[in-house]
Amino acid sequence: MDWDSFKIDRFAKLMAVAFSSQENEALSALRMATRMLGEAGGTFDDVVEALHPPSPAVQTPEPPAPPRVEPAARPRDWLTGVVLERLARAEARVTILGQENEAFKKQLDDAIKYIVELESAIARSSGSA
Repeated sequence: MDWDSFKIDRFAKLMAVAFSSQENEALSALRMATRMLGEAGGTFDDVVEALHPPSPAVQTPEPPAPPRVEPAARPRDWLTGVVLERLARAEARVTILGQENEAFKKQLDDAIKYIVELESAIARSSGSA
């Protein structure tokens, strides 16, 4: 697989869309990701192996390969970094949403108390009339 020509960021975005609840959108994204892999001479197995290389006990012995020059940042490290960054952003967003949710709950509770007070005042004024 030619990691140098592979656009990992675009691939990660396509994979995020591939898990969409919109079936047509998800299928289209998955097809595009598969095509990207094919153009780079790779498969999903190459991506999985880059993220989780097989343990030495499972690897089959291969003849020694000629030395190759590794890019400055290995795809696994980069992709792991992207995933961790997105998880951190998602976690921060969930925290913010939780805080907003608590604020909305308090506003709703206050509104309900106010409505109960208004209904009680209306009932008192209707009963005294």
